[in-house]
Amino acid sequence: MGQEEQINYWISSAQEDWGVVDDLYKSGRYLYALFFVHLTIEKILKGHWIKTNNEIPPRTHDLIYLHDQTELNLESNDLELLESMNSWNLEGRYPDYKKSRYKVATAEFTKLKIERIEILRKWLLEKLQ
Repeated sequence: MGQEEQINYWISSAQEDWGVVDDLYKSGRYLYALFFVHLTIEKILKGHWIKTNNEIPPRTHDLIYLHDQTELNLESNDLELLESMNSWNLEGRYPDYKKSRYKVATAEFTKLKIERIEILRKWLLEKLQ
């Protein structure tokens, strides 16, 4: 599989996951919606990894690490957002992780994060095309 095909794979998979975000949010499964938000951004960053490094991305879920190994240069507020998203990955995989943060996934919190990340998601996709 060539570089373009690999990038398209990650884009397609990320777009499918983004659709799941809305389904989970509407059903009130906010923690899992945030988990799929993380998964979406992770896959887009893996597309950027391929674009920059021309190799298969590592099996990591760390958004900051993935970002830092690409030619992207996000501003500090976006990097802080990626850092907070890293915790959603852990909470989604291991629901007992930092139990006090589990309660953060309210409808309002989740909606605000989805709206904010939608802007970042579109920007990352635009840079990848």
